[in-house]
Amino acid sequence: MSEMNEPGLILNLLKPPGMTSHDVVDVVRRVSGEKRAGHAGTLDPAAAGVLVVMTGRCVRLSPYLMAYDKRYRLEVTFGVATATGDAQGAVTARMDASSITESRVAEALGSLVGVVLMKPHRFSAAKVKGHKAYELARRGEEPELAERAVTIHEVRMINFEPGARATAMIDVHCGKGTYVRSLAEMLGDRVGNCAHASFVLRTQVGPMGLQEAVTLEELEEAGQAQRLAEVAVRVRVALAGYRHITISAEQARRLEAGTPLPMANLGRLGDVVAVWGPDGAFVGMGEVRGGHPQVLQPRCILYKGGRA
Repeated sequence: MSEMNEPGLILNLLKPPGMTSHDVVDVVRRVSGEKRAGHAGTLDPAAAGVLVVMTGRCVRLSPYLMAYDKRYRLEVTFGVATATGDAQGAVTARMDASSITESRVAEALGSLVGVVLMKPHRFSAAKVKGHKAYELARRGEEPELAERAVTIHEVRMINFEPGARATAMIDVHCGKGTYVRSLAEMLGDRVGNCAHASFVLRTQVGPMGLQEAVTLEELEEAGQAQRLAEVAVRVRVALAGYRHITISAEQARRLEAGTPLPMANLGRLGDVVAVWGPDGAFVGMGEVRGGHPQVLQPRCILYKGGRA
């Protein structure tokens, strides 16, 4: 499994507004001819931006790509609440937002930085007893969603427009599990008003950014020219957020067989590392476990002993 013969595709795609993440995965299946495909984190239909899609054995890397921090450009409109938390839903409340000031919003944003408790939006893809929350909400049911701790690393205001329908454009750097529609509603609450996310653009997932994202038109062209590998993200690049280690061919075969490897100086207990063979073949993901010496526990092994 060389750089030119990777275990599938990892695609940094620019999802347009109006399509579901599943719709984009269907496009990838059709263009690539690969039935096995999935994405690394849902984007709402109304949202746009970076959507990471994998095919083949790379689908198994989804949990590791989903674990990355994400960045968003988010427009929050005050004075209007909607059922879905975005501009697509029915209006559920209206308030005069003319008293909201830029400094008040900045103060509220500061209070949202750090580890915060956030309830997934009722129209999100969060699972509730085997069902997606939005499926229950669309049936008129109220999904039972518990608050969860999420990490907001940074929120930065780009622009503020005062008025009865005041708006704030903000950049958000957040950890896994953050729902930006819920964040917009929380911001409304903290300025004593109501709010919704009127525009959402995901600008980054780990090392994969908006500037390098491939449009669906470009994906179609690459597929027709049989050069999908040229527009794909190399596994080594997609996993740049993890520490990389190189092992011998014999050690790679042992990991393939599911055998933990005793190794020294692996890092902190619980760390996840990307593992490579001596020929540059991607072996898979391993977890550092305790012991003397430490042990590399196989977690997601894609290596097939040099076989494609």
